[in-house]
Amino acid sequence: MRIKGQVKSELLRQSDVIYARMDWLEDADRQLLGIFMNTNATYKQMATLAGVNEATIARRVARIAKRLLDSNYPNIIRNAHHFTPLQMQIARGYYIEGKSENHIAEEMQCSRYFVRKTLGQISEVRND
Repeated sequence: MRIKGQVKSELLRQSDVIYARMDWLEDADRQLLGIFMNTNATYKQMATLAGVNEATIARRVARIAKRLLDSNYPNIIRNAHHFTPLQMQIARGYYIEGKSENHIAEEMQCSRYFVRKTLGQISEVRND
């Protein structure tokens, strides 16, 4: 397991990308990553503030950063003219918010099949 300093130094090396994409995040994720990137707070201090376990904070920070640094969503944005607003909403939920297909389907009141099919269509365009 990486210690906070190693994770933070890796993220700071890519800080331009992280900061440029932070506005894609939900408020809670943006705040958590902002505290991590901009302060010297420890995972323990952040966990105490959030009322959760220290390991939970470490996992959240790592997952948020991974989603922001992944090239899937920027590629989707570049090809946005191929997608409907609904498809873009599904892509955002899946690639940026890290939601499962089931969660997206429940939120959008559609079938999981529809969400999976949409993600497949997005993947086809993204890979062209």
